[in-house]
Amino acid sequence: MRHGRTAAAWLLVAPVVLLAVVRGPGLDVRHPLVALVALVPWAAAGAPLAVAGALLLRRRAAALAGAVAGAVLVAAVAGRALDGPTPSARGPQLVVMTSNLLG
Repeated sequence: MRHGRTAAAWLLVAPVVLLAVVRGPGLDVRHPLVALVALVPWAAAGAPLAVAGALLLRRRAAALAGAVAGAVLVAAVAGRALDGPTPSARGPQLVVMTSNLLG
């Protein structure tokens, strides 16, 4: 039973840890990994649930790894989430018109 709880705890935090390993040092610049950037906000939001699950299973190492990985993901998302000054753009203005022809 002990190994099952350990495996379950690590399975809970594994997506958060893997995304933090890819996103933290900036390894997401190549083609297969660049698509993972879209999952970072969701993983950052779900990290507390994964950590809580690991704590409920009494696996402190998995909870600590998930908490550290969640903090890395929150730091990666915080720059976009917090509003800052918008730099002024220079150059010609581009107007784009779109149309939805499917609906």
